[in-house]
Amino acid sequence: MVRCFDDPNIIHVAGGVNPLRDIDVINTELMLADLDSVEKRYTKTNKVAITTADAKLKAEATTIKKILDALQAGRPARTVELGDDEKQIVHEMHLITQKTRSLFGQC
Repeated sequence: MVRCFDDPNIIHVAGGVNPLRDIDVINTELMLADLDSVEKRYTKTNKVAITTADAKLKAEATTIKKILDALQAGRPARTVELGDDEKQIVHEMHLITQKTRSLFGQC
């Protein structure tokens, strides 16, 4: 929730009310949190996928890489087009930007 009203009795941490800026900051922080967890998961999964013949593990690494690329490009996980099997992999990762929608325009 962001503040969309001005009240001189309530101090804003950024010095003034600007809901669009606040929403942008929140969205960025959510993407950075996801990016951190996806990078860790990709490193671990890809390391094992390279040394194994397990097709399921290789598919998981490929799916995670798609999400990683999107997050590194500044796009939330929900913007990545995924097949049914890929959706299940991403669902199990519990990514914030997969679950949330953009907050812009909600004020």
